[in-house]
This record gives sequence, C-alpha cells and structure tokens, in this order.
Amino acid sequence: MKRGISLLIGLTIIIGGIVGYGFYKNSQNKAIEEISIHANYVKYDTVDELDKASELIVVGSTDKAFLDRKHITTYMPNKSISDYYTLTDIKIKSIIKNINDTTLKQGQKLEIIEPAGVIVEDNKKKIFKDESYEPITPNINYIFFLKKNTEGKYSIINMYRGRFETDNSIKPKSLQETEDSDFNASYNKMKSDVLTKYSDKISKIK
Repeated sequence: MKRGISLLIGLTIIIGGIVGYGFYKNSQNKAIEEISIHANYVKYDTVDELDKASELIVVGSTDKAFLDRKHITTYMPNKSISDYYTLTDIKIKSIIKNINDTTLKQGQKLEIIEPAGVIVEDNKKKIFKDESYEPITPNINYIFFLKKNTEGKYSIINMYRGRFETDNSIKPKSLQETEDSDFNASYNKMKSDVLTKYSDKISKIK
C-alpha cells in the first residue's frame, strides 16, 4: 500500500537519511529507540492551503496505544526498508469537510494512515517516523487533515502539521524537545489558525 499521495520519494532509510534519534516510553515505562527519517512531502504553510488540499477534515480520537496499533513495513528486493506506516482507528466526533464519502457519520470509526511505524530488527522493536511527526496520543481529540491514497485509504497530510490537538495547551513532544525557534513558531502559528478557523465545530465536541 502506498501511504499517501502527499508523500514523495525519500521514504527509505537509504534515500531519505536519518535526521534524529530519541526514545519512546511504552506503558511499562520501557524505552524504545525512536528514529526520525527525512522525507520529501508536499508542504502547506497556511490553514487555507491545508483546508483546500484536504479531502476529509474530521475531529476524532483513538483509544489504542501506539504500540497496539497495526504497523506495516514493506521491503525492497535487497531487504532494505521501502515504506513503513501505521493503520490507526479513530472515532469521528465531528466532520468538518467531506468531499468523497457521504456515508461517513459522526460516531463512526475510520482507519487512517500515520507516517510512523514499529519495525522489529534483531528481535528489538524500533519506532521509525517521518521527520518530526509524533503518533497521536490515545484519548485526546485531534483535528485531522486527510487525503485518500491510490488504494482508497485516508492518510494524514502535511506531516506534523497535519493533525492538531484541539486542546491548545497540549504541545507535541517534538516541540517540547526542540530548540528550533522557527520550527516552534511555524507549528504554533498554524495550530492557532486551525483552532480559530474551526472553533465553532471544535467547541461542540464533548
């Protein structure tokens, strides 16, 4: 399965390049190595651009921990990694924009693609993720900007600026850890604009 039409060549470790390391704590507080991979993707710098590019915009949440979700890895003939992603079930709490799927309803579950995955190497689990993307946290409401891939699956677009917590006080781990002021400013500006633009929809979510 191709992850999403917003993602371009650069998803393999060989081509993309490792841009960072970190550690993810599981439910038993054990550290799992986390590797960030450079990826080329279509970037949207304003909420209006993001809205226009999205085929589906919803508010929703998942109740599954990241490690318990469905992780997919594909390989090239030489055994190097070709792609990785996670299939995550979210519960739709509000539909803001819907171009293609008139059957989607509030309260329904929707499987979406996250640009991160768990890969087992030498009997050890490692988390690979695109750039500064952070997997969504269970039981937190997010607004998701989605687009269908060639196989009809919805994928998050715009990487780490393609889903935002509806609670403005929550900051992703990547923002808490980075000292890149431009990175922080870029994310915070778009999140503020997103929450303002869709405030009427978000305010109705319980």
